[in-house]
Amino acid sequence: MIVQIMFLYFGITQLIVLSGFWAGAIALAIHNGAYIAEIFRGSIQEIDRGQRDASSSLGMTRAQSMRRIIFPQTLKRSIPPLCNQFIITLKDSSLVYIISVPELFAMANREAAQSHQSLETFLVVGVYYLVLVMIFT
Repeated sequence: MIVQIMFLYFGITQLIVLSGFWAGAIALAIHNGAYIAEIFRGSIQEIDRGQRDASSSLGMTRAQSMRRIIFPQTLKRSIPPLCNQFIITLKDSSLVYIISVPELFAMANREAAQSHQSLETFLVVGVYYLVLVMIFT
């Protein structure tokens, strides 16, 4: 993830001008998009073959079968892993600190440097992340 962020911020910006925010957002989107696509692929493959056969025996086209039979079941089965991926993305968002994007960890690092109270500052940040994860869980 760090390599992807650094590549987009320092490598691609020589061709296309991207701010730190957009480089971090695009890196997070690309990184998590692959995992989300795999979650949906696995959820689609998890649907029993008999469901597809039954829909085709009812005269449904492949598109109708996917829209009416397969996708509703897929969405139901993919919610837990998607929630896990969302929480992972929330925690991974602190990595954009390395390209100077002002976020929670960057502000805590700045405060720890000014106050010389690193333990207390990062303990508070850890509690913030814990609360956020608990809310979304």
